Parts: sequence; C-alpha cells; structure tokens
Amino acid sequence: MSGVLILSVSAGQLAGPSDEAGQQVARALLGQGLPVASRQVVDEDEAAVEAALRAGVGAYGLIVILGGGGGSAGEIVRRVLARVTGARLILNERLLATLEAGHARRERPMPRREERLALLPQGAVLWSMERGEPGWVLETERSAVVVLPAASPALADLLSRHLLPYAHARLGREGVLLRTLKTAGLAASDVEERIGPWLGAEGGVAVGCVPVDGEVWVRLSARA
Repeated sequence: MSGVLILSVSAGQLAGPSDEAGQQVARALLGQGLPVASRQVVDEDEAAVEAALRAGVGAYGLIVILGGGGGSAGEIVRRVLARVTGARLILNERLLATLEAGHARRERPMPRREERLALLPQGAVLWSMERGEPGWVLETERSAVVVLPAASPALADLLSRHLLPYAHARLGREGVLLRTLKTAGLAASDVEERIGPWLGAEGGVAVGCVPVDGEVWVRLSARA
C-alpha cells in the first residue's frame, strides 16, 4: 500500500473541463511532500463508485473521496463504503448535532427526512468544523478512507486542520520531496528535448514534463 488516491464523485465533472476540488487536494498534499499516486473522477453511480473503491482499498494507503456532502453523491459514498468495508450504517450523534445546529442558525427546524444524512459507517470519525460541512474518516485494515464535501467553502480549512496532519501521521514515512520548475514561452517538445537525458532515467530523482495552462512545468521528485 502506498500513496494517496483522490477520488472525485461527480457526474458534472465527467463532462466539465476540470476537477477543481481534486486539484486543490492534490496541490495541498504534494506541497507537503505527500505522495499522490492517482486522481480519478467517477460518475454518481453506485456501481462505478463501488468498482473504484474495491480497486482502491488495499492498493493505496489513503483514499480521499470528494463528493461526500449532503447531495446524492454523499449518500452513494456512504452506502458503498459501508458495503465495501462490511460496516453497518449507524446514526452519528455528533453529525446529527452539527446538522441541527446549521438549521438552527438559519432559524429553521431540520426536516426528519434529513436525519438520514447523519448516517455513517460504524467506526467513522467525524472531522467537524465550526461552520460548513464536516468531513469524516474510516480506517480499515488495508486503507484509510477520508470523505470530504467537494463543494464546501470549508474545504480549505478541512485540508489544513484535518487532512494534512492525518496524512502526515499515516504516510509520513512515504514522504516525497518535490520541486517544480515553471517555464514560459517554450513548447513542451522544446523542454523535453532539453531535458531529454533525464526523462525516464533511473536513479533517485524522477523527472517529468507537464504542460499546464500555457506553461510547461518540469517536476523533480525523490523519496524523502
């Protein structure tokens, strides 16, 4: 088991130009020298999410799922994760209190039907925030799975306060030193020609070339 899998669950992102939340999580992890092994986007479809999770659990030390809020993606993630890990869905009292407090701030009672949003797989630990949707983590024998609300304005705070410290504790020994050299005014083929002897070469430092928004980035990475 090594590295992090970032799994975005969203029908819109499959058709859209980008996965902004996934990029945000990847940048935060890589900026701390933590290894992001893969990023994937899957449809809000139970079979698709289950296939991705069954392939990921055990293959990655940490799985970060984006789309775990109160919408349909969040309900699918909870059901599928409970099924894949063999955990029962139970009422999480802390999450229920958080949902009720959010409605109280808006001076509205919480509908009974929304209590289902407080169901989490047994053993899940809530990552609460003062404002905004919380995240949560479920540890299994083979992987840890973190579920975060992709569209929440509190996502950045969830990353800094919860995900990054947790990822360091779980994957700290797998740290990666990363440096990025940004070039401008050059085509990717020109950059690749100049750094050709180092691309794919064996050794302690991996060199890659990535076109990004009109620039070409040269990435150097090495195991810490």
